[in-house]
Amino acid sequence: MRTQLYVKAVLLLIDYISRLFSQMDNSSICTGWLTAVSLVLLVFLGHPGVLGAAELIGLEVDHAGKTYRVRLEMELDATTDRVHAVLTDYRQIHRLNPAIVESYLLPSPDGISARVYTRMESCVLFYCTGFSRVEDVRQRGPGEITAVIVPGLSDFKSGTAVWRIHASGNRSRLVYEASMQPDLFIPPLLGSYLLKQKLRDELLVSFKRIECCAKSRLRVSDHRVDGEPNPAQRPRVC
Repeated sequence: MRTQLYVKAVLLLIDYISRLFSQMDNSSICTGWLTAVSLVLLVFLGHPGVLGAAELIGLEVDHAGKTYRVRLEMELDATTDRVHAVLTDYRQIHRLNPAIVESYLLPSPDGISARVYTRMESCVLFYCTGFSRVEDVRQRGPGEITAVIVPGLSDFKSGTAVWRIHASGNRSRLVYEASMQPDLFIPPLLGSYLLKQKLRDELLVSFKRIECCAKSRLRVSDHRVDGEPNPAQRPRVC
């Protein structure tokens, strides 16, 4: 509904500009046309429903010493049950980010938590690295999922994360908060700054993928069967 009203407003703006053009002399039309097109594109493309249904509410990435903290809040054009289903489809976590090159389930440590292995490969400018992460994931209640990194099995000294899903009409408001301490070499000087920028970019990609998967309701085949690797290239939906 908001998008329809926005489009109508843009159409009215275009009609108003056309009327102004009818009163211009030829020498002013070129400049007026460029200005008008720029104005319409600025207004029209500034609406979140045009460039994508997901609407960013807030994004913070910071670090203190070797510990990095992130918080991202975004409204997604998908219902809470579908978003929850995507986040808890642990066998297909690789759908959520192209940097995830491997993912599978390990035996649960307590019969309640899901122990999830992921391996990511990423580059920041000229520096590329890969790292592994094992997390014990639990559903704490309706709309809340927690994850704790297992240091001995991961390239992290510590880490925790919380996903919270809130209903917003027919949409969802998804909040992600995490704290992590990588056990990796981080280049000096600009290393921390570039890593924070990379975290921002990867989080935004993941949230858009979550929305896409939740809306599509399509599944891709697991690239692991009973814990054994499948060398076939896995298809991607989003």
